[in-house]
Amino acid sequence: MRTFQLKSSDNKIFKVSEEIAIQSAVIKNFLEDFGSDSDEIVIPLPNVRGRILEMMIEWMVKHVDEELTKEEVEDWENKFMNDLNMEVTTELVMAANYLEVIGLLHRTCQSIADHISGKSPEEIRRILNITSDFTPEEEAEIRRQNGWVLNPSTN
Repeated sequence: MRTFQLKSSDNKIFKVSEEIAIQSAVIKNFLEDFGSDSDEIVIPLPNVRGRILEMMIEWMVKHVDEELTKEEVEDWENKFMNDLNMEVTTELVMAANYLEVIGLLHRTCQSIADHISGKSPEEIRRILNITSDFTPEEEAEIRRQNGWVLNPSTN
C-alpha cells in the first residue's frame, strides 16, 4: 500500500497510508487528480496545524482499524471527545470541514451542540469565545423584538 506525507501549516510532516489518507474527501480527490504511484508525494495542508492534524490522523486510524469492534471505536470516540477542550474541538471542526472528514466533523459538531444546549446567548458567546458585534443598544432592541424566543413562557 502506498504512503503519503501530509504537511501541516506549521511544517510538521506525517506519513500516512493511503487507507488513512483517503478518509479525507479532499485528500482523496487530490490523489485522484494529481497523484502518482510515488510514495514521495507531500500533500500541503495550509489550514491545519500539526497538533490538530495529528489528532485527525489518530481519529482516522481508529476508524479503519478492522481489529476494533464498533463498540470499542465508540468507547474510544467518547474518551477522545471528552478529553478535548472547546478551543481544540472548534479547531477540529474547522479542520474536519476543510478536509471533509465527515465522521469527525459530525462528531465534533455534535459535541459542541451538546455543550451549548440550553445555554443563554451570553453563555454560548463565552463558551465559544465569540465577541458580540452589537452595541448594547442594538442588543437591547433585538431582545425587545424577540423576547418571545428568549422567554417562551410569556406567550
